[in-house]
Amino acid sequence: MKWWWSGLGLFLLAAVMVWFKPQRERAHGPMVEEVYVWQRVWGKDVYEAVKTHGGEFERIVVLGVEMDYGKSSGWTVQYFKDPISYAGEHEGTGLAIRVGSGAAATRWNKEAIAQVIQVVESLPDNLKVIQIDYDCPSSKLDDYVQLIRILKQMFPKRQYEVTCLPDWLDQDAFQALVTSVDGYVMQVHGLIGYGSAGTLCDPEKAKVAAERCGEYGKPFLIALPTYRHAVRLSNEGQILQVVSEGGGLRAGAEYHLASADPEEMAALVSEWTESRPELMRGIIWYRMPVTSDRMNWTWGTLDAVRKGGTPIRDLSVIAEKESDGLYEVSLVNRSLMREDWPKKIKVFIDGGRIMGGEGAHGYAFTQSHDGCAELRWLAQDPRPMLPESRLKLGWVRLEGAEGLKVVLSD
Repeated sequence: MKWWWSGLGLFLLAAVMVWFKPQRERAHGPMVEEVYVWQRVWGKDVYEAVKTHGGEFERIVVLGVEMDYGKSSGWTVQYFKDPISYAGEHEGTGLAIRVGSGAAATRWNKEAIAQVIQVVESLPDNLKVIQIDYDCPSSKLDDYVQLIRILKQMFPKRQYEVTCLPDWLDQDAFQALVTSVDGYVMQVHGLIGYGSAGTLCDPEKAKVAAERCGEYGKPFLIALPTYRHAVRLSNEGQILQVVSEGGGLRAGAEYHLASADPEEMAALVSEWTESRPELMRGIIWYRMPVTSDRMNWTWGTLDAVRKGGTPIRDLSVIAEKESDGLYEVSLVNRSLMREDWPKKIKVFIDGGRIMGGEGAHGYAFTQSHDGCAELRWLAQDPRPMLPESRLKLGWVRLEGAEGLKVVLSD
């Protein structure tokens, strides 16, 4: 009967261990907050933003170098003087080296590693933290680990961080990668795979990624978006162009928007402030608001979201009578947020008829069979409406009508 008692004992022991399985530790309270400054050339507005708001964050990470490899062109390396100088002059600033996906073709052979070593050697001596932002294919993480290990051997006084993507969590080499670095950033925003339905970040997927990161034994940050993508598609729905920094817009082309939602980001901040994985140090925002960067939030929006709230939206459309039968239609943004352009503005009349009209500033006027009309956004300029601004969108001429009503419509 000893075997029976022995088996029963093991069963009871296993049951007790499952019942009393310790829960993973949780962190509570305020988080570390860092911010990216991703401009390659710094004008007065970038310096002003960094000077005015940089102190609000634990650390600033600037984009200092971009490099990529092509089979026919070889290596291309661009150094950005302004951010590199800033990082060298301001202790504690992190510097990002952006590496394109073409580098994966090298399998990080000796020649490829030598290119990165040359870049690191050229950076200011007092620069302590280098963050590598590499578009590494998930299947090539093993090669990436070798690059990091060699850099740490060559430059042991520097700290190395990497940016990561959620699908890397499914790769066996992910553990080796995060073990080889001093810290990492999990990027839960992007056009493909992380956002849906016009948003750049799916909050539920972001929370799942954060919990999974907490299992790898290495402190990490979560990168959250503040920007928007303008996407130009082919007739077949394929992506032809992605614009996220305002330049390179094609005249006359139609763009689809994918934007960071302030309310959803604020909810994530609140939830993680209350409870998060113990190893989640906090958030790094992509990117610092700059007055000239209309594809990004304003500082007022980011400041509110950081505190778990959002600025009050106040977007309205008005029609004002200019002369007999002629009305001017204007859009008014009274909030501190940049606002997306309404897709449609419906025009209704009380009696009489609409004789005609014309759109302006990216809107086209059309009449419908029911006697109404609309101003339709042509989606040709995805840069949002400025805070506290007013813009004329067109005019409408009536005959025999007692009044006109305009309504925002999506």
